[in-house]
Amino acid sequence: MKPVVEKVIKLLKYEFTQDELLEIGRVQARELSAARAAERRASEVKKQLTADIDAHANAAAAQSEKINNGYEYRDIECEQTRDYENARIVTVRLDTKETVEDRKMRAAELQLGIDDPVAEEEEEVPEEGDGEGEES
Repeated sequence: MKPVVEKVIKLLKYEFTQDELLEIGRVQARELSAARAAERRASEVKKQLTADIDAHANAAAAQSEKINNGYEYRDIECEQTRDYENARIVTVRLDTKETVEDRKMRAAELQLGIDDPVAEEEEEVPEEGDGEGEES
C-alpha cells in the first residue's frame, strides 16, 4: 500500500522575525498609552461622580434638617413702628401679622434723625409770624 500524504494544520511554535517583533512592540506601546488615557478619564469621571454624590448628599442633609427643625430662617417683610411718645419699637410680620418684637427704644433711637419722617413732619409746620398767609 502506498503512503497517504495530506496537508494538515497543527499548532506549532513560530519564531517572529525582527520586523514582526518591531510591529508587535508598536502595537503594545499604543495599547499601553490607550490604557493610561482610559485610566485618567476613569479617575476624572470618578472624581466628578464623587463630587455629584457629595452634592446630592449635602442637599438631602439640608432638607432633613428643615424637616427635623420644622422651620428655617428667611428674610420676611415686616412693619416697624417707632413710638416716640412711649419710647417703644414694635415690629410686626406682614405675612402673619404676628408681633415679633416689642421693646423699649435705646437712647440713640430716641433722638430724631434728619431723615426721620417724624422730624420732617415737624419741620413742615409753619411757625407763627413767618410771613406766610399774612396780609399787608
